[in-house]
Amino acid sequence: MLNSKQIEGFHEKGYVLIHDAVGQQEIKDINAQLDRWVVQSRQHQSNYGSLIDGQPRFDLEPGHSKIAPKLRRVTNPQEVSPEIRHTLLGDSVAKYLVPILGPDIKFDHSKINAKHPGMKSDIKYHQDHIFEPQTNDSVIVALLMLTDSTEENGCLKVVPGSHKYRYPHTRGGKFTGTIDGSYNEYFDNAAELVEGGAGSLCLMHTWAVHGSEPNRSNTPRRLLITEYKAADAFPLTPHKLPSRYMDAVVLGKEADAPRHRKVLDFELPDFYKGDSLFDLQETAAAESGMGIAVGAV
Repeated sequence: MLNSKQIEGFHEKGYVLIHDAVGQQEIKDINAQLDRWVVQSRQHQSNYGSLIDGQPRFDLEPGHSKIAPKLRRVTNPQEVSPEIRHTLLGDSVAKYLVPILGPDIKFDHSKINAKHPGMKSDIKYHQDHIFEPQTNDSVIVALLMLTDSTEENGCLKVVPGSHKYRYPHTRGGKFTGTIDGSYNEYFDNAAELVEGGAGSLCLMHTWAVHGSEPNRSNTPRRLLITEYKAADAFPLTPHKLPSRYMDAVVLGKEADAPRHRKVLDFELPDFYKGDSLFDLQETAAAESGMGIAVGAV
């Protein structure tokens, strides 16, 4: 499903964008489900719902109210939505991963990030692999655009080539979920905007540095984010977002044993308890000092 230029671009830059990757009816069905959840959220004043470990499933932006609902994240929506389960555990998305991950692919976890007009939430620069480290880094984050994604409404920003490096996400011995702010100027200058229409799909390397800005437009930005991995990638730590579909084989077959790939050293995070990445980043203590990237792959 990917041509040689796209595959080469992924390995060089750490991501590739595929326009019109998923059909509009599937996108419409997922948005309809999310609309129902937004209506439901009007009845709640704090994060609610429950994952299999008791963490909240539905994450609310500060300032959320019945009149102005601000549902900003749904974790593992495939557990409670047949429409989303059909898209994520079928081949709608997974088929694009085969040229990179190989024929045997497992599902890891998913979440929807929603930025309503005027929402102030942003995502600070980070690398995803550090949150759910595996025995190898044959892991792809698939970002499916449920609405048009633009610079104005806070689209994804990826730093090309950054998947070849490891950046610290810990300061003062505490896992913060964000790379030291001293890198921000460099990242801002180097980052590329990932803009696309609803149904577009960005495949991003698990080590790619990325973030996003608040929604400064009058249109929403909705993104369905799913992590897939090669069948022989096994977790190194307890999962932060457990799901009964975790490690489900979506294409090919299960691996008999994990594959261990020697990679650059990286920190293993503490098992933090928090409702979401938003909370982790928002509560992280701001510290000064220059972080040091660890080598290049």
